[in-house]
Amino acid sequence: MLRTQHPFIFRRNHDVDRKDHAESVALEAPFDLTLYTREYMQRDSPAKNFRDSDAAWTRFLTARPLLYLPDRSPITDEDPTNCHRRIWTHQELRAFGDVVEERTHVQLLAQEQTLRRWHQSATHLQRCFRGMRDRMYVLRLQQELFEYAATLERAMELARERRRQRKAAVAIQRTFRHHHKLVIRRQRAASMLQGASKRFMHRLRRWQARLTMQRAARCFLWRLRWQRYRQRVSKMLNAAAKQKQLVLAAAAFQQVRENVLLQRQAETWATHPERMQMLLRARRRKQNLQNSIGNVFPSLQATATHKHIPVKRSNKRKPQSLPPIYSSNRGE
Repeated sequence: MLRTQHPFIFRRNHDVDRKDHAESVALEAPFDLTLYTREYMQRDSPAKNFRDSDAAWTRFLTARPLLYLPDRSPITDEDPTNCHRRIWTHQELRAFGDVVEERTHVQLLAQEQTLRRWHQSATHLQRCFRGMRDRMYVLRLQQELFEYAATLERAMELARERRRQRKAAVAIQRTFRHHHKLVIRRQRAASMLQGASKRFMHRLRRWQARLTMQRAARCFLWRLRWQRYRQRVSKMLNAAAKQKQLVLAAAAFQQVRENVLLQRQAETWATHPERMQMLLRARRRKQNLQNSIGNVFPSLQATATHKHIPVKRSNKRKPQSLPPIYSSNRGE
């Protein structure tokens, strides 16, 4: 910043000028943003800045002629003898200029810091906005790609379905042609057999020929029934074998399942003996309760027939097995 030697205007300080000039150069284009106008981005000359500051200081003195200095009482601003305004000396004006300069410098530093913070916030905001726009663009591209992929997958599925339908139609047509040929062959064979039988009947003219034909028809029908019976019996035998295999597999699975349950019970007995003791006591209480209920309330059938049902009690104690921790009805 430039200052003149005039007592009412700032004086020159070369160190401060170089520092302020470097900071002004650093602040001319801090970031390459599109948020500034062309008038804001254009550079001003030092002469123009000096003229503007001089005019502003002159307007300030003209508008406020009775300016009181800071840290000074208004009473000391007048002469106590003649009550006229005391004229300021050159040293006081220079000191006042230094104070104004320091405060202006502090204000400029605060403005510079505020401007830098604003630039940083604007840059961060613009980066966030650009990142959000890029993410939205990427998400839109992903959505379009997913839609194209779904369309392609649907087209491929329709093509496969159409290929399967075409193969099924070809197989049906081939089967129909084969069946049609068989029908034609049967009709031809029937017509040939009918003609042969007519010729045979017409040539022999005997009852024996008719009996022979009846025997042949019975033999053919019996053979046909026998073949059907064999097919039915073979199907039943195959079904029985499959059912037997299924029963064996179920029994093996049940045995493996029981072994797994016993192993789990043994592991539970080894790891949690107090839980097993509690389950054994619960089983004994349940058995005692059932026995007591059976003794108090006999069965209805025994009461109706007036017969005493003897209770067989064996002295041998059954070995206590491990209580079932897992229910056998629970699916593994």
